Amino acid sequence: MKTRPLQNLYLTQSSDICRKISRRDFVSPRDESIEKKGFFNALKIIFLDRDGVINRDPNGYVMSWKGFHFLPKVKKSIRILNKNGFSLIVISNQGGIAKGLFTKEALNDITKKMLLAVSKSGGKISSAWYCPHKLEDNCSCKKPKTGLFKMATKGIKFNKKDSFFIGDSEVDIKAGKRFGIGTIMVFSGKTKRKDLKKIKVKPDYMADSLLDATKIILKRALKKS
Repeated sequence: MKTRPLQNLYLTQSSDICRKISRRDFVSPRDESIEKKGFFNALKIIFLDRDGVINRDPNGYVMSWKGFHFLPKVKKSIRILNKNGFSLIVISNQGGIAKGLFTKEALNDITKKMLLAVSKSGGKISSAWYCPHKLEDNCSCKKPKTGLFKMATKGIKFNKKDSFFIGDSEVDIKAGKRFGIGTIMVFSGKTKRKDLKKIKVKPDYMADSLLDATKIILKRALKKS
C-alpha cells in the first residue's frame, strides 16, 4: 500500500489554484512537537468541520487564537476516536481570508495552536485543510464541493464505508454525501434541532455534540465487528 507523508496544515493560496493542484500550492508550516513521524496510513478517517464542531461557532469568523474556544469534551472525543483507530482531518471553509478579515498567517497560528492543544491532551488531528475563497471565486475546494477532501486523501487508501464527515450545517452534509462517506450533523454550532425541517439534505445521523457523534461511530463499529 502506498502512503505519503502528511503535514499539519495545508492552506490553498489563490483562487485559481483549484484548477490544478500541486504540493507547491500549499503553505505547510510544521510543528515538530505535534507532527507524526513517518507516514500517514489511515484505513478509517473522520473528517471534521472546525467552527461549531471543534470550537464554539463565532457567528462569523475566528480571526485570532483569542477568539478560538474549544467546545466541551472535544479533546476527549478526539482522543477516544484516535484510540479506536480513527485518523482525524479538519475540512473547513475560511472565506474570511479572501474578504480581507484575517490573514493566512493568522489562520496558520490558530491551527498550529489548536493542534498543539489537542496533542497535549493526548489526541491527534493529522491535518487541517481550508478553503480561503469567497463563493464567487468559483473554486473547487469550497464546501459543498469536495476538492478539499480529494486533496486531503490524495495517495491515501482508506475505507469510505467506515469514514464520516461531522459538521454543523447542511453544506457539510452535502459535502460528505458528495464525497461518498457517512455524515453526522452536530447541534453544537450553526444548526439546531428546530432547524431540521428547513434542511433538504438530511444527515445519516444526528448528535448534540462531538462526543455524542463519537458514541454513534463507535456503536456502529461495534455492530459491524
